Amino acid sequence: MSALSYSDALQRLIWDNSTLQWLVQVALPCDQCDNYGKCGSNAICTINDPRICSCLAGYVPKSSQEWDVLIWSGGCVRKVPLGCPAGEGFFALERVKKPDLLQYRINTSMTLQECEVECLKNCSCTAYANSNVTGGGSGCLLWFEDLVDIRKLDEAANNKLYIRVPASDLPPISEPKKKKNVVVVPVAGDASIAVVLLIVSFSIWKCRLGKEGTVQRLIWDNSTLEWLVQVALPRHQCDNYGNCGPNAICTINDPRICSCLAGYVPKSLQDWDVLIWSGGCVRKIPLDCPVGEGFIALEKVKKPDFLKFWINTSMRLQECEVECLKNCSCTAYADLNVTVGGSGCLLWFEDLVDIRKLEEAANQKLYIRVPASDLRIYL
Repeated sequence: MSALSYSDALQRLIWDNSTLQWLVQVALPCDQCDNYGKCGSNAICTINDPRICSCLAGYVPKSSQEWDVLIWSGGCVRKVPLGCPAGEGFFALERVKKPDLLQYRINTSMTLQECEVECLKNCSCTAYANSNVTGGGSGCLLWFEDLVDIRKLDEAANNKLYIRVPASDLPPISEPKKKKNVVVVPVAGDASIAVVLLIVSFSIWKCRLGKEGTVQRLIWDNSTLEWLVQVALPRHQCDNYGNCGPNAICTINDPRICSCLAGYVPKSLQDWDVLIWSGGCVRKIPLDCPVGEGFIALEKVKKPDFLKFWINTSMRLQECEVECLKNCSCTAYADLNVTVGGSGCLLWFEDLVDIRKLEEAANQKLYIRVPASDLRIYL
């Protein structure tokens, strides 16, 4: 299922039968620096830094008062206005995620040196970098105006961003060091020489809210020069928690998506006629507990959410059915663990929420309690 954590992270959780707990499978954002533009413009987010946000070289906080209380959204502004192009240069930032492509230009044939010259020609150009960092780097990527959503990457990332700064902010040029003689000692070995080439790869990514309300993690594709969706939550309507309301099942391949469980009817036919499912379903016939009631098996479904439930790890499925029939509030039961033929007992009480159809390979059954009159219909 999907859930919103206390820290406002959208999480996709999976049930672990061995620990009887929900485990986080995917969470977006992964950390504070995953929040788009966390530090505002012209700043960098470093998750291992106690203050997280810091201004780029040549910039200062737009509001020192806000930054003193850890409010970073205002970002940073130039400490000294550029005297374009009087003696300006660039400060290299290593191992960083490139800024968002808001105002930019790409040339795939330029060298890095040509890219620097091209940036200096335009007083609005604030940074440049290789558009492709593989194979030693190639192409030119220029940014104009504010730089947004930069973050520090891990040590393995082979990525440089060159920030434009006035002459006063350029580091002093040190004298070149004398070359040292290097002695190469030949080592005897096999006639065959194994050459291992280690290619350190990295990805440029960002998070955004999609048009459909999905949280998307995008990755930059150097071959197509486009942002590609890597992860999106929810993936489809049935991923939305309780999409069909209580006592209903969500089937993504069904044109209507939502349908009531056996023994239930839509709570509001008018709503369901216009595809508003949130009201869910109610009993068609009240249970006459426990006169002749039984269960209808739903196959290949995700179990309902654990709102009101009971677990016994030692019971068999037949004992589980008997236990459910003893309690008039029990509405469904299933194996607790579906592996190795199934074991344990899981009971649900009252409304059943967030059931969805799974793919054909799923080996999962849910037994829904129905009155005797409905048993004759479905059996």
